[in-house]
Amino acid sequence: MATHILIEAKTLSSDTASISFTSIPQIYTDLLLLTSVRINRTGASVNMNLKFNGSGSNYTNLTLYSSDGATVDSLASSVLNGFAYWYSPGNGATADTFSNASVYISNYTSSEYKPISIDSTSENNGTDTNLIAFTGVWQDAAAITSIALSNYQGSNLRQNSTAYLYGIKNS
Repeated sequence: MATHILIEAKTLSSDTASISFTSIPQIYTDLLLLTSVRINRTGASVNMNLKFNGSGSNYTNLTLYSSDGATVDSLASSVLNGFAYWYSPGNGATADTFSNASVYISNYTSSEYKPISIDSTSENNGTDTNLIAFTGVWQDAAAITSIALSNYQGSNLRQNSTAYLYGIKNS
């Protein structure tokens, strides 16, 4: 049975460019990042970005998504500056709505490529719903020692956005 151990929890007290976890302990098998975010940017839905170790290269992904809850589309990419993996409500969304995401990172200390999976949803009280299932690979041999979460277009994450990083240890 796997044990989830909280490494660090962050709640923004003001609008901030990113949420970062640095000096991630190298004692777990996998990592789990749980987020609830909103962005200070025009629009109902805006892209989020995830980077490992400050690297802007070697990311490949496949995303299945639906913006209306009924129609499914897909997107594959290997030309990303990090994983652009889910949408967050922007200033055009209903006030106080936040997206949520569960990011699972396998074998983060391995010298092999790092696979990840993300389940996410973002809503605007029925006028804009984004459901996202994402798989990706960070094609790098380095162990993951830091994670940064930001808006893909450079806008600030809103006050009260949260992120929880857990280490997964097999018992």
